[in-house]
Parts: sequence; structure tokens; C-alpha cells
Amino acid sequence: MRNMFIFLLIISLPAFAHDTVTGYTCTKPGKPDQAASLMEKEIFHAQLAIFEGCMFDYIRNQQRQASVHDQAAQTALDEWNNFIQSEL
Repeated sequence: MRNMFIFLLIISLPAFAHDTVTGYTCTKPGKPDQAASLMEKEIFHAQLAIFEGCMFDYIRNQQRQASVHDQAAQTALDEWNNFIQSEL
């Protein structure tokens, strides 16, 4: 019975995680056409660099949060295993 409860808990966890994740809010630059002036192309490249920085900041933040959740899950699993092995 306990194993079934743990199985159901693990299966349902991803559904909860998706409810709390916010998407990125970075603004994509508009690509200039072939006839764009040099200034328009430079502005595009500057906006592209800003977009890249924003996206990678978002990615690093999501990876950091995932790492914290992984560590918490591992701590809980270790506690469970210790309980089963030493106290039952």
C-alpha cells in the first residue's frame, strides 16, 4: 500500500511543477530585410545580443531552480531509504 502511495505521489509531481513555472518574457528582435540600412542592421544585432542575454539568464535561473528541486527530492529519497533500512 505504501509503495502505491509513493508511486502515485511521484507520478503526480510533474503536474504540480508545470503550474508554477512562468515562461520567459524576453523580447525577440525583428529581423531586418535585405534592403535594411547599416544602422538598422546594427540595431538588430544589439537587440539580438539583449535577447540572447535575457534567454540565457532565464535558462540559468530555471536550471538553478531545477537543481534545488532535485536536491530536495534526493534528500527525501535518502530519508525514506534510511527509514526503511534502519527503522523497519
